[in-house]
This record gives sequence, C-alpha cells and structure tokens, in this order.
Amino acid sequence: MRHPSGLVPRLVAVVLAAIVVPCAPAEAQSVTPSAPATLAWRTRVALRADATYDDNVFLLSPLRKPDLAAPSAGDVTSGRFRGMEKANDIITGLDLGVEFRGPGLGGRSFALTPSVGYEWYAQNHERSNVGFGVAVEQALPHQSLLQLHGDLVPSYFQKNYLSDAVDANLDGIITSAERVYSRGEFRGTGIGVDYRHRLRKDTRASPTSLWLNVGGAYSSKHFDAPFQGRDLTGPTASIGLEMDRGSAFSLEVAYSQDWLDATAATQVMVLDETDFGQDLNGNATITDQNVRVVGTVDRSRVERAASGRLGLALGRHTALRLEVEHRRRSFSSTEPLDAANRGRRDRRNQFGVTLTRDLSHHLRMRLGVQRGSQRLDRLIGTAGTGEVDDYTKTEFQAGLKCTCLSTK
Repeated sequence: MRHPSGLVPRLVAVVLAAIVVPCAPAEAQSVTPSAPATLAWRTRVALRADATYDDNVFLLSPLRKPDLAAPSAGDVTSGRFRGMEKANDIITGLDLGVEFRGPGLGGRSFALTPSVGYEWYAQNHERSNVGFGVAVEQALPHQSLLQLHGDLVPSYFQKNYLSDAVDANLDGIITSAERVYSRGEFRGTGIGVDYRHRLRKDTRASPTSLWLNVGGAYSSKHFDAPFQGRDLTGPTASIGLEMDRGSAFSLEVAYSQDWLDATAATQVMVLDETDFGQDLNGNATITDQNVRVVGTVDRSRVERAASGRLGLALGRHTALRLEVEHRRRSFSSTEPLDAANRGRRDRRNQFGVTLTRDLSHHLRMRLGVQRGSQRLDRLIGTAGTGEVDDYTKTEFQAGLKCTCLSTK
C-alpha cells in the first residue's frame, strides 16, 4: 500500500513535541509490576522514535545487490525489482504505547497496553507499514509475571517473487525478460503468552536473582494472490534462564523453536535440466538451462534458535547490552521438483551491541549496531526466482524514548 509523503513529517513533529513537553515530576514514579497495586489507576504513555540504516533491506546476496542498483533490461521488463528502489535504506520507526495500570487479581498489579507503530522507508516507500499490538500483564506471587500479547500487521511488502514465465519465442528456454515477477505482500498476525518465574531471590548477602522465562505463541502470514503457497502458520515455544546481579550485571540464555506449516501448492518455476537429469520442456534433451516448469512446492519448516544476552552497567545512567543468536531452519519438503526447499538447511548468525543512556528521568537514548549473515546448505541455487539466498546484513540504529506517567 502507498503512504503519503506528508504523513511522516507530521508524525515526527508529534513525537518531538511530546518529548519536549515535560511531565510532572510528582507523577514520574512507575508502579512496580510485582508489587500489590493499592494505589489509584495510572496511565503511562511511551513514545519512541527510531532511525535505522539497513544495508540489505531485501536480504539480497552480494551478487544481487548491484543488480538492484542498475537492473538489466530483462529485470526491468520482468518487473523483478518493481517497488524495490534501493538495497539499503533508512527506516524511521514511530511507536506509541499507552499503559493502563492498576489493581488486578489479589490486589496485585495489572496492566493493559495497546500500541501502534509506523515504519517509513525513505527509499523503498512500498515497504512502509503500520502495526498494532496489545499486551495484558498480571503480577503473580513471588514477583512472578504472566503476560498475554497479540499483534497485527495488515499489509507488508516483502519482495517480488517469480509468478509466471512466458516462452515468447517458443525455444523452450526462459530468458530474464520472459520471466514475470509479482508483489509478495502479506498480512501478519500473532498471539502469545509469556510467564516469568523467580527461582532465586536476591539477598543483601548475595544480591543475585535467578528467573525462568517460558513462552508460547501462534503466528501466521497470509500472502496475497498469487502467492498463497507462501502462507505460513504455526506455534512457537521458548524457554530461557536469566540471572540478575542488581542493576550492575545481567545474563540471559534462551532457546526457541517454531513449527511452521505451509500447504503444498503448485507454482511456476524456472529450473535447469542438468540439476534433475530430466527432460523438463519435452524437446528430448536433458541439458537445457532455465526451463519453465509447473510443480509443487512445500515451504513447511522447523526453526530452532539459541540466543544469549549480556547486560552491563557503565554508570548510574548508562548501560551496554551484547547479544548473539544462532538460528537453524530445516525444510521438510519431499516434492521432487521443489528446488527452493527440498533438502534445504539454513544457518543464520546475528550479533548486536546496544548502548543506552538516560538523558533525564523521562527520556532515554539508544544507539546500536546489528550484524547478521545467513548461509543456505543446498545443492541448487534459487536466487533467480526471488527466493532468499546467502546474504549479509548490517544495521545501525539510533532512537529516543520518552515515558510519562500520570494519575488517571
């Protein structure tokens, strides 16, 4: 969907105005989620503005990124990069959350937080999107916490994918200009539950606490036609341990697993006969390259991720966070011509460093960098169809968050 260019400046002005307007100091104390909520209901408004420089928005391989900057005549005719203006971009994110906190079960703290966010891409306007979320939080005995959350992204342009191929000269070979690419746009939804349980309480003699975090979620992606075969739905389970040593040090390790199911569907593919040892275009040879084939694909997979996070205090108002994650994806397709998914194994590593500093009681600054790379373990390349390929990705982030609390 398209977004008017004047919307972003207005939203930025609103956020900056909210940051500049001071909140009343007497109302600035937040309610501890685990403490009994005996006071009156309070409302906390959180405004966040982020700017992110992303050097590989569409997860292109190193060989493909120059093609987007200077597409060939065939890529222009096929529409391969239509709406994909730049491989890199600056994304402005604006988020507004309103938390209503008061007494819940057993007099303990309860919170309801609806939120809305907007991402504006400076170059790739087609990717700009809006998202909605809601979270319900209930404090439990022994500082434990239960949270329910849901989110919705009505429309998100992922990239263009191969939708057809037309052999105009009837030679049995598909050139780049004879391919047809269409927008891969989806609607995303998710709902989940998280539980945080204290395993060890900190004491004056040993100021170290230990927490168990477990969670479950169910998510779905539903693509617009003609890419219904890309729909993915399924559950996620996660477990993690977190150790806190006061405000000076924290360490968290976590593991998650996603079971994502897709309905096997037919689609147009462009394959090389030499990869399959078959005559795919009916001309009695098995050596042709780039042949149009209609076959069945299955994108079902299991994703497993292990992550770690280390937090260090660098003073009263400054903190440093180091993050690392390793993810593996295993595709379960057994379709004989499913070159993109049959036997496919992905490995992705991500590293991140984030520095936060409290500029005032209500205003926090964040600076960060993220680096990621993915490698696909499979025999047949699929970059020509628009599928994800090996890539590297770097993001630089800067943001401000303003939080104001008032009595309702």
